[in-house]
Amino acid sequence: MTEEESSPGMRISLIAGCVLLSSTSFYMNFVLVPLYLLSVYHGHDASLLTGLVSAASFLVSAFVSPVWGRLSDRFGPKAMMLRSGVLLTVVYALFPLCHSPWQILGIRVVNGLASGFIPAAFAMAAKIVRESQAARAMSALSAARSAGALAGPALCGVGVATIGFTGTYVCTAAVMGVGALLTAFALPQIPGEGRTARSLNPFAPLFAVSVRNGLGTPLLVSFVSACVVSCITLLVPLFLTQTLHSSHSAEFTGTMFLVGGGIALGMAGVWGTLADRYGFERSLGAGLAGACLGVLVMSIASSVTVFAVGYVVTITFSCEFGTMLMVWLTHTQVGREARGLVLGTNNSLTLLGAGLGPLLAGGLTQGVGTRFMLIVSALLLAACLVAALAVWSLQSRRAPVERGPVEADAQ
Repeated sequence: MTEEESSPGMRISLIAGCVLLSSTSFYMNFVLVPLYLLSVYHGHDASLLTGLVSAASFLVSAFVSPVWGRLSDRFGPKAMMLRSGVLLTVVYALFPLCHSPWQILGIRVVNGLASGFIPAAFAMAAKIVRESQAARAMSALSAARSAGALAGPALCGVGVATIGFTGTYVCTAAVMGVGALLTAFALPQIPGEGRTARSLNPFAPLFAVSVRNGLGTPLLVSFVSACVVSCITLLVPLFLTQTLHSSHSAEFTGTMFLVGGGIALGMAGVWGTLADRYGFERSLGAGLAGACLGVLVMSIASSVTVFAVGYVVTITFSCEFGTMLMVWLTHTQVGREARGLVLGTNNSLTLLGAGLGPLLAGGLTQGVGTRFMLIVSALLLAACLVAALAVWSLQSRRAPVERGPVEADAQ
């Protein structure tokens, strides 16, 4: 399908379908990993191995994402989606054949190398829609990703209970395979830079683009906000169990996460519409302020009801941080020729932040308490808001500067 053969709305819908399939298979695999390890080791304590195996994929993905982003700029995002989709399909199909710890760790490393499907999908969407529709398009993809995050674990649980681990992994590979086929035959071919790019090294052009276009602040906000959100995700069960001393903390935690997932899915389109209508600056600023307020309510909660209200407020305002930040990064700061590179770097920082958040929460909560960690989380969100407002205020006083291609920036 060529770019002229379908409307932008239809193309975004097709990309969202691919993101849904990729996200569903990802979260099916994410839940399967610890269950599969416990099955292989017959119920023995495999917590250390599970943590190592789970972290391996994220760490590898975080380091290679800028490279895939640069390749997306050079050869087009569809090529990177096909690369990732085919490799992930093979990885999911081979996982049941791995039995030793080194085999499982190795396949997870390959899993990390095969990453980049969803960032490439976002890069494709950013290149085919008008700037005035950017946030709405990004929100549609974000909603598809959130739907996959809800559907994946549910399908995994049903699959393991009915057809076993091997059958569930075959289904996981099949879901990703359908996504790869849809990418190959339904998505448009967006031209890349081709051989005009002088180097595949992402860091030299990234540094030049970041310095000239002021990407440091949005990338930092992306890292810090991902760290805070993942930290709060771990603090919720800790707070309910240790602070509120609730005898039903597990039930409350599960219910709150389910409600949070539903809110994130429902609010995706709302935030996108608000950003297109009023500007991403106002939307992101409101999101940071609202999330900060919600976390503060959680930190002073003395009952499950108040804590739940704070959590709902936090999720409502924070669920589309990633979308607003991607709009900031792509449509305001850099030209279309560098969007894959910037989105890949943003994905790396998001992964690192998401991994660091639980580590800090788990390591520091025992010494300072969950309430203090929630207050620190609120202060970090407030610092992100202040930094963003300062940058926007400074940019509004400057005359617009014409941006050249990324190759000129890299010189």
